[in-house]
Amino acid sequence: MLLCLIGAGGKGLGSENKKKPNYFFKGKISRTVLENYLARSATVASLLHLTLDDDLRMMQNTGVKFAGRVIWMWGGESKIDSLIDKGTPFVKRIHQMDPDIILQGAIFEIITTDVNDVPIPASVFEEFNLTPENRNFNYKKMIYPFGHRVNHWYKNASVPDMSRTETKMWFFYVAKRWIDMGLEAIHFGQVEIMDDR
Repeated sequence: MLLCLIGAGGKGLGSENKKKPNYFFKGKISRTVLENYLARSATVASLLHLTLDDDLRMMQNTGVKFAGRVIWMWGGESKIDSLIDKGTPFVKRIHQMDPDIILQGAIFEIITTDVNDVPIPASVFEEFNLTPENRNFNYKKMIYPFGHRVNHWYKNASVPDMSRTETKMWFFYVAKRWIDMGLEAIHFGQVEIMDDR
């Protein structure tokens, strides 16, 4: 059998000439390039929370081009600065390893009272055409009225209501923080339960 394969093509099994997938895009991504990325996608949850050399080696050896959920919060919103401080060097290291890789951050379907400890930058108010105030995010302005999905996950941990301005401001704030640290994609969790009016 081995002689037949070598004699038939002069190449060993698995060494077919394959065209290298194209990962280049500027602005709008073509369908072909999108499918090339999706064909090499993997959920690498919490990669930026606790990056190990083995994780990076696995990504490089398997050819991951789209790494999902590399950074996220499930409550503990006031820890966003420390997450970013810890994760940013790894974003740079991963992009040095492979400049084509797309890293995705997540904003999940949870908001807790811990968000009350996160200051709102003036730029967030301005993005929503609001006069900047010196205040923090407000949990009560982000949850559904009338107790709907309130304490859904555990006490003081609710599903946010995306129809509310404060929630939109929070999502904008977190997405901008993820993008500013070098991430290129955002996962928005279970939108259907955050848009349940």
